[in-house]
Amino acid sequence: MHPTVFLIVSLFVMLLLGQSLPEFWVALTNTSRVFAYNDRVFTTYLFYYALGLVAGWNYDAFCSIVQKNKYTIFGAVAVFSVLNVAFSYAGFKGSFYISSLQLLQTIYCSFMIIFLFICAKYLNHKVPSIFESKFFRMANASTYAVYLSHVLIMLITDTFLLQMGITRIGMSFLLRFGITLVLSFALCIAYTQLKRRIIAAK
Repeated sequence: MHPTVFLIVSLFVMLLLGQSLPEFWVALTNTSRVFAYNDRVFTTYLFYYALGLVAGWNYDAFCSIVQKNKYTIFGAVAVFSVLNVAFSYAGFKGSFYISSLQLLQTIYCSFMIIFLFICAKYLNHKVPSIFESKFFRMANASTYAVYLSHVLIMLITDTFLLQMGITRIGMSFLLRFGITLVLSFALCIAYTQLKRRIIAAK
């Protein structure tokens, strides 16, 4: 399949099922039970995975396209970051809700992923020692475990914050971000290192 067609189809499937999979589940199973696991189904993140496949398969071409359009990407990241934060904040406050928020977040995330790729390429060129450090290698080896566990830590943090009576959106966000980031990497790095030692000792 042509990469452009592949990405368009992946985006369509992700947007459709990311929004409507619970309704499809109810219709297909003829049940009234709510499907509560849509945030854990791979179709919810399909386009990002497809984008990574296309970028890896056509790596040199991808790097060339990104380099030629980096200032456009920087501008898009700035614009969609502001929009995403503003509309998400309004939604959390209950001021108003837009049905296309998922599409906005998809656009934001896609540009942000490419932006972080550009930053990583730049750092690798200018300060390669960062990626050669022991801490980075340990963190890099633990990222899949972080991906799997960070939502659990976030949910536990949410419960803790509610019990503490911390409900202000700004403060809650900063605490959730800090605690989730630190605990996810600390626990997963410890787990990865312990697993390696156990396997090495066998």
